[in-house]
Amino acid sequence: MLCDVCNRNLDQFDCNRVSSAEFNRLLEIGFGIDPVNLELLMSTGLQRVEAIEALKAQYKKSTSDWLLCPDCLQEASETLGRNISYGAGLN
Repeated sequence: MLCDVCNRNLDQFDCNRVSSAEFNRLLEIGFGIDPVNLELLMSTGLQRVEAIEALKAQYKKSTSDWLLCPDCLQEASETLGRNISYGAGLN
């Protein structure tokens, strides 16, 4: 398994699920756009703003939960000012 934001390898004990609705709220306030993914799109000729909007549009199409590593979960929780995980330690 991989973190859906930073692509870090995860095992069943260090991944956390976040609902797609919660993740969409995070996207709107600037969380979830990994610099590596952004650079990849920009290398195809897209401007930064276009690349961010393309990633947001792609991510918002998902209706499934997002898997986050502990670091991304911490950053997401800090961004919202509250704990957002509801599926810690997938079994």
